[in-house]
Amino acid sequence: MLHRDLRKHFPNYPIGPWGALGRVLTPVYALGGFWSVHACLADLFAAKARTTRHAAEVPALVIAPYLIGLTSILASGWLGSQPDVPSLALCSLVVWLPAALQICVWIRLTVLIRWAIQLRIDDAAADRAAWHQKISTTSPLRAVPTSVLSA
Repeated sequence: MLHRDLRKHFPNYPIGPWGALGRVLTPVYALGGFWSVHACLADLFAAKARTTRHAAEVPALVIAPYLIGLTSILASGWLGSQPDVPSLALCSLVVWLPAALQICVWIRLTVLIRWAIQLRIDDAAADRAAWHQKISTTSPLRAVPTSVLSA
């Protein structure tokens, strides 16, 4: 739905709903595809001054789950190599903390994208309204009486 709506409001937006799904679900393509979808969103946000901050935050939020997952794998491997059995609290921390962090990152990314898209849609609507206002006040047809136009 997001990419369909983006295409509706921004006709030059290059990724459709099926293209985004393919970029995320295709196993090998997902490594770069996931990044390309979010990079495209960041480019869309960077185009306007009001959403530049959002554009700068998207890449960090996309990389964060990969770093959290890598850290979790390394910590689990380290715990597994210990000669003594680690405490249950430490094992739970290694399992649940990365999961909670990833959920927080995904929620932040979702909220950030929603805010930025709403700002861009509001800007586009304001630009269209200003353009229509300008056209209606400067149109040469405005000075022509309606009786001439209906004849």
